[in-house]
Amino acid sequence: VLVAVNTRYRSAEVEYILRRSGARMLVMQRDFRHIDFPAILAGVDPEAAPALETAVVLDEAEPSPVLGRPALGWEALLNARADHAEADGP
Repeated sequence: VLVAVNTRYRSAEVEYILRRSGARMLVMQRDFRHIDFPAILAGVDPEAAPALETAVVLDEAEPSPVLGRPALGWEALLNARADHAEADGP
């Protein structure tokens, strides 16, 4: 299930969505339309997203962790998915 987060939301609103949605992955851009999303996430309690396993950062090749969870760049996610598909076979 995809849960969209409005780029105008503040920390409390993002925290609420992460808590209620049970999100396992967060896909984000660090700087979309000059909005500093890392600054917004800095105000989010990492415990508010207990199901969150990883983040994917679209505009960075080797991102730092997000909310204390591992983060992947978009290309790394695509490569991991391709590797997984090859391992599973046809």
